[in-house]
Amino acid sequence: MSPEQIKSLRDKTGCTLKMCRDAWIYAEERQGDENMALAYCRAKTLAVKTHCTFDERVQKFMEAKHE
Repeated sequence: MSPEQIKSLRDKTGCTLKMCRDAWIYAEERQGDENMALAYCRAKTLAVKTHCTFDERVQKFMEAKHE
């Protein structure tokens, strides 16, 4: 992950730099890409109770992106 990638994610999401950095770390640990980092940010900021794990929420956002 580069500073440019973190800034790009911040520009797209409006999330904090720390959250964007954490999103890239999450995505890289799972061999993901920017779509996974975006899904991480969306899942983290989701204020609705769900009955699934965080990883399942990220996956749902990634699947919705491809529909």
